[in-house]
Parts: sequence; C-alpha cells; structure tokens
Amino acid sequence: MKEEYAFFYLCLCYMPIWLYVFFKRKDLRKKLVRTSIAGGIVAPFTDYFHFRDYWVPPSILNFKYAYFEDVLMGALIISVVATIYETVFNLKLISYRKEKKLQRIFYAMFIASFIIVYILTGVLKINSIFVYSGIYIFYGIIMLYFRSGMIKESLITGLLSWVIQIIFYIPLFTFFSPTYWKKYYLLANTKYDITFLNIPLTEMFYFITIGFTVGIFYEFVSGKKRVSF
Repeated sequence: MKEEYAFFYLCLCYMPIWLYVFFKRKDLRKKLVRTSIAGGIVAPFTDYFHFRDYWVPPSILNFKYAYFEDVLMGALIISVVATIYETVFNLKLISYRKEKKLQRIFYAMFIASFIIVYILTGVLKINSIFVYSGIYIFYGIIMLYFRSGMIKESLITGLLSWVIQIIFYIPLFTFFSPTYWKKYYLLANTKYDITFLNIPLTEMFYFITIGFTVGIFYEFVSGKKRVSF
C-alpha cells in the first residue's frame, strides 16, 4: 500500500456501504443515486479551495490535484451520509410538503456560497475548512428553522458521519499511512495542527458538519420526511 494514495483508498472504504444501501434498500436507490451525482458535481468546486489552503493529496492518476478521487469521494460520502439515518434506523421516506419559494431561495444561497467562499478564503485568508464548516452549519440551522422536526435526524446523522469517518480513518491514517497528514496537510505545524490518533481535529469537525446538514438536505428540498415502515 502506497501511503501517497491514501485518499483513493479512503474512497474505496465507503464503497461497501454504498453498495449495501443500493442493493439492500431499493426504496432509497433513487435518493442514493441523486445525492451521489450531486456530491460528485459539487466536490471539485469545494476542493478547488481546499487544494489551495487545506491539503494537497496526490492522485492515483498522477494528476496535479486529486480531482478523480475528489469526484469519487464526494459522490460516496454525500450519498452515504444522506441515507445513513434511514438505513440504520430502518425508516422510509414519504411526501411531506414542498416549499417551492423557499427552495428557490435556498438554491440561490447555495450558488452565492461559492462567491462567499472565494471572498473569505481569497481576500480575508480564512482557511477553507473553517469556511465550509461554517457554511454547512449555517445551512443546517436555516433548514431546521423551517423544519424543526428534523433536529434529531440532523444531530444523529452528524454523529454517524463522524463514527463512520473514525472507523475508516484510524486504520488508514494511524497504521497504514502514519505520515500522510504531515506530508499533505497544509495546516501541519500551525496552531491548527491538532490531532487525535493521528487524525486532524479539523477533519473530524468537518465531517460532523457535513452530516449535520447533508443528513436533512434531501428531505428539505424534496419535501419528504422519514417514518417507520
């Protein structure tokens, strides 16, 4: 196992969960595919900023930046996190209500967030990991304001996202690639270089915020809710 390709190996770790949901939960297949496509499309735009100030993971395809892994990881993480709550607790989705005007405003805010990220990272020099974590929290709070009944789902999905991350990160970065973050983590040797079991706390916080927001995003924009079978 080549340490420099740990990002690609991390992508493979999420694949079994994705395949399990795809084949075991046919009722979630549409959601899984849609969130995979969305995650794969958005990921290169977010990591454009991450590759400038947060980390520079090598690509298994010898590209300058790991955009192949980025698309793959974005598709897998977003879809797994989006479906993990109903998978773990054996729930299904039913129609609830659609707020079309609210949806349009939310999508406009989503597009505007890229401009905000550019200003905060490029002009104000705030690291992109903190900017995106803040945006995830901000979006999550807005959705919970209008759909307060989803707060439990949001918080538990944030926790589940972190648990899955730890399960994969500990063996990969503590044992197989112990110097990975020192080599490719742009916050190494700074005041933000705080780790637990060789895993940056910034990574843990980021995955929690992803779960906090992605765990309810699909239900919010599609007007769905989770219920027991």
